[in-house]
Amino acid sequence: MLERLDYHFYPWGNAYYNTSTCGVPAFSKDAMFCWVRECGTNAASPPADCFSGTKLCQHGEDECAADSLEACAMAVYPNASEFAPFVTCFEGERASKLSAAPRCAAKTGLEWSKIAACVKDAAWSGNLDVQMARATAALGASKIGTPWVLIDGKHVEETTGLLKKVCDALPGVPPAGCL
Repeated sequence: MLERLDYHFYPWGNAYYNTSTCGVPAFSKDAMFCWVRECGTNAASPPADCFSGTKLCQHGEDECAADSLEACAMAVYPNASEFAPFVTCFEGERASKLSAAPRCAAKTGLEWSKIAACVKDAAWSGNLDVQMARATAALGASKIGTPWVLIDGKHVEETTGLLKKVCDALPGVPPAGCL
């Protein structure tokens, strides 16, 4: 089914970089929206500190680490048919518990050592965080939650029954995953 989709996943959520303009010492929804306005693609000239410095996540440091870990899994295994089952295990079955990542990698046939190497490489994982931050900021201030799901460029308010909504949007004969 993934072969029929233009699928993008950005493990960033409501995180933001603590900028000099918007910064506060801990996560703040107001500061997050300030960051999106200051640093999003609609910003005429974003401040230099938009994509550097302290990363703040809505649910704390473990969420920041989990987002980086997922970005690393995607970088090491860029095919969605490889990384999506890992993300499903890690987030869905294991509630993003960092200790579960090696088990989810093994369960889904990914080499944990390759993902862990990315996570441990601060430059590599930091660059991936910046990519996820830029992609999320590009959604603009209208993004008001997570998950933020778009089908054909339109926000899906209710994600219950998401598979059916995706299948209904696909042209032609539905793939096996829809049947």
